[in-house]
Amino acid sequence: MEDFNLKEYLAENKLLKEYLDLEIDEDQVTINAFSGEYSGFIEDDGTVDFSVTGYEEEREDGEIDFDEDNWKDILGPKHAFVKISNQIPTTKVEAAGDYVMITVDVEDLKGISDLAENKLTEVNEDPNKKKYTEEEWKYELDLNAKMAKRLIAHQAMGNADAVWEDLVADLVAMQKQSRIPTNIEFFKDYIKSQENNELPNSSSGSFFTGLTDIDGLLSAMNFEEYDEETDEELYTDEEYDKAVAYHNMIIKQEVPDMFKY
Repeated sequence: MEDFNLKEYLAENKLLKEYLDLEIDEDQVTINAFSGEYSGFIEDDGTVDFSVTGYEEEREDGEIDFDEDNWKDILGPKHAFVKISNQIPTTKVEAAGDYVMITVDVEDLKGISDLAENKLTEVNEDPNKKKYTEEEWKYELDLNAKMAKRLIAHQAMGNADAVWEDLVADLVAMQKQSRIPTNIEFFKDYIKSQENNELPNSSSGSFFTGLTDIDGLLSAMNFEEYDEETDEELYTDEEYDKAVAYHNMIIKQEVPDMFKY
């Protein structure tokens, strides 16, 4: 797979509880996500298929043409299929006409679902209700900007001089500094899977885009959760916008030439 969202993976592993609530009933798997509910049956090889149809797009006849290059842009970054594909590099995708189907290993789904539940928390605190302080979320966004800077430095060296193993080691070391609980081995596998991702940084499927995904980062810190007791969002719209603006600012500061590669 060409993409993944790192923190998506983190969180969407980003990457992410907001993206993925997994239910398994014998041989049936159901995903409840921001974009909807999807069900499939576990095959003999341990995989499950999920599909979506009927999207309307810009074509004059009101129909849509999905393909392997545009399906993520059409579904959008918050769609469960996009999130799963970004987080699980082995996801198989079939996209044609008005139809998108993903095939994914159930154990991998369990992994990102479990990871999505691992929100930074205090002892005896519900991880889904943890509200990060401004100092805490800035720490995570600053760390993400440092990761982006390391990736750009690697890209700037060119294929002749850049050592992929060094990049993997450095990004993993940085991720260990995160205060968001993370499956480091899964994260490391994701990074390794991006070695042959040659999409430009401006592409929605690029390694850079996945690594710096703000939706995944904020979702990992419960920015889209709400308190069931008060029925209020954990964060206000102003707080969400402030975090997004801060991330945009530090990314531009750290890697002003991000779209050169």
